[in-house]
Amino acid sequence: MEVHQILASVRALLDEPNTQHPTERHLWTIAIGAIQNYHNELQETGQNWDIGSWQLNCTKDVDEYPVLAPNFGKPLYILSYNPDPDIAERSIPIVDIQNRDFPPALRGGHAWSGWDAENSATSVAFYGKGPLAGNHYVRVRPRPKGPDKYTIWYKLGPLPANQLNTELLLPEHHHLLMTRIAIAALPYCRWDDLDKQWIPQKVAMLTQSLMFQNQQYQDSFDRYRTNLRQEVITPRALFGGSDW
Repeated sequence: MEVHQILASVRALLDEPNTQHPTERHLWTIAIGAIQNYHNELQETGQNWDIGSWQLNCTKDVDEYPVLAPNFGKPLYILSYNPDPDIAERSIPIVDIQNRDFPPALRGGHAWSGWDAENSATSVAFYGKGPLAGNHYVRVRPRPKGPDKYTIWYKLGPLPANQLNTELLLPEHHHLLMTRIAIAALPYCRWDDLDKQWIPQKVAMLTQSLMFQNQQYQDSFDRYRTNLRQEVITPRALFGGSDW
């Protein structure tokens, strides 16, 4: 379900209030916070939700590039790219900017030589310049010796403003989002066919109904996230080398 469909359903849950109370801008502001919180809750499960990819095209002797990936959030991993199917792609370590010049062996990695020579990077660092969001840069080491190419996989950042056609994750839980947004928007609602003296009573009745629905959807969502967390639990070595 897309965002504009969710907002239309929210107005239905609110019994079709006046289009200016709340305004579309006000409703969208509430929705942005609710949607971002919904995504944050999913990220806490340890699953890789909302992943994007972007190809970094390097130029000879140029080691710093702006990150032009759409809605870039956090880098996950990087693979070398070569159109030749006989050349295996390899993972490039992501390091802190202050460690970019350390030899791979000192970082616990491996030095590569003679294999996929067209993509010779042994490390990549991401960093920002200044406090502005989206001001991301990537630095490749060693300096490229030719037109190297790498595929960068990353988690998406916050939902862009006014993207009403964005389709959200897990449509089976979108009713939770609708009730959250509707509850937050209730104090701003007015109805054309209702005298002001009856507004508090209507708000109270809608609040009771929406809170009941929200609790049901929240319980279902919590069980879903709990099951996802259990699925990503993996054994780890104890002292002495035994596993559990």
